[in-house]
Amino acid sequence: MTVDQWHASPSRPPDATTDSATGEVRLRVALFQFDSLQGTIDLVFTRLEAAELYILLARALNGSGFSAAGRLA
Repeated sequence: MTVDQWHASPSRPPDATTDSATGEVRLRVALFQFDSLQGTIDLVFTRLEAAELYILLARALNGSGFSAAGRLA
């Protein structure tokens, strides 16, 4: 099975949790193939990765650009 037509959405309710001991940030997402739910998983980020993702998403939503490497411009 290929996953090229899959997408992920935050689970409802979209709660993120943090672990103060490790600094991990967890976000539960639902995985779909087309519109059919395939399951849920936790995306686990370091605090730095979560902060970087937040900045990247904010820039994308505000119309700012990304560099060719996909990093902050």
